[in-house]
Amino acid sequence: MFLQRLWPNTNRTDVLEVAHVTGGLPLDIFQLAAFIRRGAHTFTQFLELYRDDLNRKEFSPWFRLQRGNLASTWASKQLEPAAEALLEICAVLHHDSIKESIFISSIPNEDFLRGLLRSRDTYSSALRTLLRGSLIKRKREVLSIDRIFQDLLRSRLDSQHETAVLSAAIHLVDRAWGSTLDYLNHVSFFDKDRWGLVRHITRLKGILEKRDGNLNTSTRIQLTRLLVEAGWWLHEKHYSSKTEPPLDPTLDIGDYYLGKDIDNLLFDREEINHLLFHSEEVNHLFFDIHLRLSSITSETNRATQSLQHAKRLLDICTGPQSGIRLAIAHNQLGVALCLTYNYDAAKDQFNNSIKTYKELSEYWDGMDIDPRVNLGFVYWYLGDLTKANQILEDCLQTRESETRSRKMDLDPYSTGRLRHALGNVRLDQERFQESEKLHETALQQYEMTRIRNKAADLCHKVAQHCVRKNEYDKAMQLIEQALRTWRIRELFHAPEIARTMFLKSIVREKQGIVKEAKYLAEDARQRRNRILSWARIVKGEKMIEKDKKLTEKDLDKLAVLFSR
Repeated sequence: MFLQRLWPNTNRTDVLEVAHVTGGLPLDIFQLAAFIRRGAHTFTQFLELYRDDLNRKEFSPWFRLQRGNLASTWASKQLEPAAEALLEICAVLHHDSIKESIFISSIPNEDFLRGLLRSRDTYSSALRTLLRGSLIKRKREVLSIDRIFQDLLRSRLDSQHETAVLSAAIHLVDRAWGSTLDYLNHVSFFDKDRWGLVRHITRLKGILEKRDGNLNTSTRIQLTRLLVEAGWWLHEKHYSSKTEPPLDPTLDIGDYYLGKDIDNLLFDREEINHLLFHSEEVNHLFFDIHLRLSSITSETNRATQSLQHAKRLLDICTGPQSGIRLAIAHNQLGVALCLTYNYDAAKDQFNNSIKTYKELSEYWDGMDIDPRVNLGFVYWYLGDLTKANQILEDCLQTRESETRSRKMDLDPYSTGRLRHALGNVRLDQERFQESEKLHETALQQYEMTRIRNKAADLCHKVAQHCVRKNEYDKAMQLIEQALRTWRIRELFHAPEIARTMFLKSIVREKQGIVKEAKYLAEDARQRRNRILSWARIVKGEKMIEKDKKLTEKDLDKLAVLFSR
């Protein structure tokens, strides 16, 4: 219709044939129309030239210089191998987040990619070919490609060749993502790049869900690892559909990537059971799946699910080679047991974790900081401030010594948790200034990692210090920051919201805004009672009637131990 409007007197058959030449792609139709007008061709003349193979390859000096020749613009099959490979990989990645670093950061071993990434010069030559032909666009070292054109390119691939393209793309994204040591799994220095990589992982998963034929086991394992890492990364960054609507499928914060989806997409149950016993790589992979799921469910107040996944971790850690993973499993089981109020059993698991860490040949002071801090949290909660103080002080001295020797803190998340716990101890010891300084530093360290839910915990704690010092405006800023984070996943963070809403009511009352203070306090009471009416029952806690006065302790008991 567009071409018919531009040339109303042209034979409809010629118009349809020209549209067919472009594959019906809007961008190519526009380019073709501009070329015909600029060359003062009729449709019939254009088609005669196009049908002539010699003329089609060298159409005109203007077109060759400005847009490449028609063979490279509309017939991508005639591209040189390196350019064709680059274009096909772009066809299976997310259309507008393709950083060039994905292609040039390393040289993979994939046969399909050797011609493409043999050298940086080869890549640059292929890229120039595609840019001249307007097949892709480039802006600030980020490539983009038309989505309709992506579909057209994929439709031309047979199943075997598409499998090779997908394997190459998965390999590239995996290399670009990198890996993180087990004891540093909360730390991420790659946030800027990883958001784009998450889009590619989502795109690859979507393609695999709709196609027939499987990838080889090695590539499936590689993609599964990426799905695990992407789900965990999204959880820690606290992304949700309310903040990032363009990426709906990825925004189930881990659940989309972890769990049954992976089994159905990449492995059948019989194959999983076989691989778990015969492949150390798969064993480690499924350990990571259950570790991430146990962590996610513990941080979102789902105690039963967290405990199930934590127990599965110990089942997977069999044999003398378990090493650091056995230590991590004991620690995670201790965390899950805390959520079910079984603190004695939790202490045993944390001690087992510390013992396992110390028995490792590669052990270094501070490697076991997570179970030691968790043990300190438990002793603090049980009221043994002397024991909690001893454990946490020892941890802090070790961590400060490491930081001085390395001139930087490589794990601000764990150090933040340490200062968070010790700040709680100092508060109960009525050493208020020390407590405030520790909590403020912990907040800064959580914000360095951009793990939003932990930062929200400390916003609440620092706001309490501000209330004590009558700094109500600052307290309100911190409270609103925490509430914005919790409301992203309101269902799972209902206890934290109720607790922080009640703190807000206290601030408003002290500011003399009595009507709002009463409304907020009543809202907190109703939220608390709704939580107690669910399956998530807090031991020893009862509903509080409207005429009874609510206290901060009544709300604190709802929150996960490690968030208090």
